[in-house]
Amino acid sequence: MTASLPCLVALVLASLIVGVSPALAEVTPSSMQQGDTRAQAQQRLKARQIDSQRTRVERQARDLHRAERQGREKATGERMRLRREQQTLRTEKNKADNVAGTR
Repeated sequence: MTASLPCLVALVLASLIVGVSPALAEVTPSSMQQGDTRAQAQQRLKARQIDSQRTRVERQARDLHRAERQGREKATGERMRLRREQQTLRTEKNKADNVAGTR
């Protein structure tokens, strides 16, 4: 029980950061690949969540770029925020992939 508590806390924190409810972020035996440890399955799940968040940020960046081309330029701060968030998500995804052994 004590070993699973830190894992649960880490999973809940990661799900809050990524924006997924803890119930959806649970690693089940069916979501684990053969020979996986629970930590590897959690890292793979985290990598998928980060990837979906990165997709959302990239879509926002494309929409912003399109709006700029059409003459409705938004603030430079928003563009810089999106670029920083994209870089942060790329870094987090690479770290999660490396830990999960998928990269």
